[in-house]
Amino acid sequence: MKKKFLEELSVFYVGVTRARKQIFFSASKTRLKANGTTQQANLTCMLKLPGITLVEE
Repeated sequence: MKKKFLEELSVFYVGVTRARKQIFFSASKTRLKANGTTQQANLTCMLKLPGITLVEE
């Protein structure tokens, strides 16, 4: 679990630090599984960091 978190944090850091002016994140509330069914998706905890505004539509 710790290794997965550190990998996700690394990818997030690279994306954020390469942004020039603004950065936008998007996420889906549901995920399509291989068998065609859907399941609720978990949002990354990175979207809860200070300075990030989450807008839901």
